[in-house]
Order: sequence, then C-alpha cells, then structure tokens
Amino acid sequence: MIQAVVILLTLIIICKGLPAMLNTEVKSFKSQLSILRRPRFLAGTGLNLFLIPAWFCSYSYFADYLSKAMGLAAPQISYMLLLFGVMGVISNFLVGRLLRKHMFSAMLFFLASPFLVPFAFQYFSGSFFSIAPVVGFWGVMYGHFFDWRG
Repeated sequence: MIQAVVILLTLIIICKGLPAMLNTEVKSFKSQLSILRRPRFLAGTGLNLFLIPAWFCSYSYFADYLSKAMGLAAPQISYMLLLFGVMGVISNFLVGRLLRKHMFSAMLFFLASPFLVPFAFQYFSGSFFSIAPVVGFWGVMYGHFFDWRG
C-alpha cells in the first residue's frame, strides 16, 4: 500500500512538474517506424534484451548467495549491498568520461561484468574482507549504466 502511494505521488509530481513539450513537427506513423531499420537501435535493443536479465539473475540471488554459499551474516550482507550501491554511485562520476571517449570498447568491457563477477566469487573465501573487493568492483561495473547526466 505504501509503495502504491509513493508511486502515485511520484506520478502526480511528474505530471504537474514537467513542462509541456511542444511538437513542432508532425511525423507520420511510417516515419516513426523507420527506427526499426536502424542497426544501432536494433543492436541496443538486443543488448538490453540480454543484459538486463543477466543483471537481474545475478542480482536477485546476491543476498542468498552471500548468506548460503559464502557464510556471511545478515549485517555483513547489508554492508555488502551498501558497498555495491556506493560504488555504483561513484562509478557514475568516474566512468562517464570513459564511455564518452571510448564508447564501443568501454561497453564491451562493461558487458563482461555480469558474466565475470559470479566467477570471481568462487575464488574468494567466506571472509568479509576478501569478498568486499569483488562486490565493490561489481558495483562499479553495474552502476555506470545509469548515468544521471544523460
């Protein structure tokens, strides 16, 4: 119920707070569909089709894995999630320039993270301090995809 109220409040703020955007040019339906023939659009859509589920799969079982496989306690898992989020925020500032200068090579490098990070966990013991660098690296590799600068 609380989540529904927050979502409704957010929707009202967006509808009331955003200025109206005037449409200066009327486009036909056919011209709007032309985006489906652009290779960059198709590549980006295909990338998202596979990347977002890969993130979801690895992130969905994160706490469970740290608890059962790595033997971390609930407070330690909370610290790991906090580290993940903080490193994601930091990555917005650090990785933005790299993505702007070397977009293609940087994206190839960052796309490997959903696949490499789970393998990295198997080479570390259940120690909080040995797992933290992997979680921090994962946060950096994940967080930059939500660059707030647009």
